[in-house]
Amino acid sequence: MLVAFTPIVRSPEHNVARIERLIDLEEEDTQFIAGGDNAGIIVRKYSPNAASIDYDMSMKFTMSVVNAITGDDHQELRVLHLRFDKTKLHADSITENESGMKFVGELMKNLTGGYGDYFAKLCKMMKHGYPEIMTVELETKSPSTPVAEEKAVVPAETGVTVDRIQDLLERAYPNGLTFETIMELLNTTDELTIEAFLLELANAGILKRTGNEWLRTEQFTLHPLTRFVTTAPEDTSAHPTIAIITGLYIEKLAVDGIIENATTVHKYKSGGESNVYTVGKIGPHTVVATKLAIVGSTVEATISAGSITTRLLGNFQHIKHVFVIGVAGGVMAERLRRGDVVISGGRIDEAKHAYNHAYQTDTGSVESGGNGIAVRHWDPKENKAAEVASKFDTDSLKNWSKETTRLVKKLNEAHPGARFSKPAEDVLAVPLPSGGIVTVDQPDSRPIPKAIIGPVGSVASLRSETAAIPLGFESELDWLAAQRQEIIDRESLRALDVGGFDPVIASIEGNRIDSWAVVLGIADYAHGNSRSAQEWKPFAAANAASLVREIILHIE
Repeated sequence: MLVAFTPIVRSPEHNVARIERLIDLEEEDTQFIAGGDNAGIIVRKYSPNAASIDYDMSMKFTMSVVNAITGDDHQELRVLHLRFDKTKLHADSITENESGMKFVGELMKNLTGGYGDYFAKLCKMMKHGYPEIMTVELETKSPSTPVAEEKAVVPAETGVTVDRIQDLLERAYPNGLTFETIMELLNTTDELTIEAFLLELANAGILKRTGNEWLRTEQFTLHPLTRFVTTAPEDTSAHPTIAIITGLYIEKLAVDGIIENATTVHKYKSGGESNVYTVGKIGPHTVVATKLAIVGSTVEATISAGSITTRLLGNFQHIKHVFVIGVAGGVMAERLRRGDVVISGGRIDEAKHAYNHAYQTDTGSVESGGNGIAVRHWDPKENKAAEVASKFDTDSLKNWSKETTRLVKKLNEAHPGARFSKPAEDVLAVPLPSGGIVTVDQPDSRPIPKAIIGPVGSVASLRSETAAIPLGFESELDWLAAQRQEIIDRESLRALDVGGFDPVIASIEGNRIDSWAVVLGIADYAHGNSRSAQEWKPFAAANAASLVREIILHIE
């Protein structure tokens, strides 16, 4: 079967072309016949009178396009209309949404803004796969308003703002930060602005000054730490057997919300090594939750995450199960939506691992394969979370949904500024290797989040640091994007966490805890820390926390 590319509308502002499968070739309509690896692809002559077609699905996105002559960039709206072969869909037991998501996911991988690459890739995708898609019609036009949502994939806001300062203190919690450290992290010398914002947050009851440090405040009663370490040594039911670890403050609030009869202990120490523990009940189980102190992605931050985990498991020595809860970016090709939850799980028979941490190493090392990037794999000896979740019936899923609704209401009342309710809009957003972005209308219309089990991990520690640009890549960023995507594909990752839980898992394994899982709520389609993720983080964290609660209730 042939794949034919036909231009049907041409103008400076609006262009339409159609890619369809044909059995016969009409030579009088043919302008070009491809050969070699592209044999079977033909380009037909301009056909302005082509008959209109009723399509089954439409997806639109915007991207930044650079004018090759002037070097100027502008936004362009691109629309894909898909017509399916219903017989093939039924034979392969896939839906239009599933096929459309897979198609656009492959299209966006390593996509540049150029027309030639865009059209050629679509033709090749139709030639080599997706037999259920009969016709693709593609439009390109200038949008009437700028609709490319840069916030969807670029990192969270940087610079000196009151929100940025609050975020720094919340990441550092339970530790505090000195004025000098805050200025250093914000890369500023504007002392007056920093002081003004700190006082504003202090007056609002969000921060407080403790000695020479600023600290995120929280409303709870302080108790001596020994209350939970030494009380009732003969009563083993008083000892926590389940630990929950979070990295972000918003995740901590969500987890605290699922713990009943909770008491929080904050053992503050100036200069670092502070601890915060929330101890209480989930069903019949006594649980303890803690939050990591995160300041940047330095070696010190890695050591801190491991040390906090080690102190947790040292102070509470009856722990049998550990849950690491976080927000993350969903891998687009896996048909995930924001608000969905991914539970780490490997398939050892297929060499797929529960948690995969990519890191940079010496290019000459064996584990890096010569490219300076290696992956450390982690698998629990017992994945109780995945085992329980895989057996969830309809009632369990309904209970999860009800608990999320209850939890969101509770958190909104206690923390009105956080907005834990599910945002109304979900737009797929994918970063391009060149630094541009693509936003796609979500073709998956299901209203209820789902939970899946699969490999997760982190590529956050990969950095562009070498001076030489590798052969075959225009820039170091292009090379880095390709390496990250290769790791995602090779390890079959479903989600990418924001900062990397590698030191946490290393500590869990080092303390011989056999049962652990990473549970991630999806906040965006990039890395979990884009600007649009900020809007979704509270709900994603709450939904992940409520799923963990339902899992714990099923643990005997």
